[in-house]
Amino acid sequence: MATTIAPTQLTTTVQETITLNGVTFNSANTRVVTSITNYVNNVFNVDTGTQAIISLSRSGVAPRNGEYDIDNVKYLRLTNADDTTDIKIIMGYVTSADQFVMLKAGGSFVLTDFEVTAGDTIETISITTAANVDIPYAIGLTS
Repeated sequence: MATTIAPTQLTTTVQETITLNGVTFNSANTRVVTSITNYVNNVFNVDTGTQAIISLSRSGVAPRNGEYDIDNVKYLRLTNADDTTDIKIIMGYVTSADQFVMLKAGGSFVLTDFEVTAGDTIETISITTAANVDIPYAIGLTS
């Protein structure tokens, strides 16, 4: 029997609560990404040094084995599960200079509804670390 996965929505919420001088401040930002048909959730075990963890196809180009179709990636979260080691997340572009984000121990990096252009696209996401770290991740894709 054939099965069909119905597109659904992925909801993420970032919430902040702080009390300063007896006054509590609350803030929440909820983002809904629609038409998700595939959700990948796992852990990368990254050794000391630099390691590519995610390969992406160029915009408008069919993905090869092991690549995610960049046109279908609508949500990406990487979490640094280490309690002491900071990491560098490197976004390797096809033609532009690579960009990076330093992620402190315990922190998360999230991209939602990002746009890509045919001229230049993120091709790889790599991690640079001074110690072995675990990186839980989630990817939400449309078909």
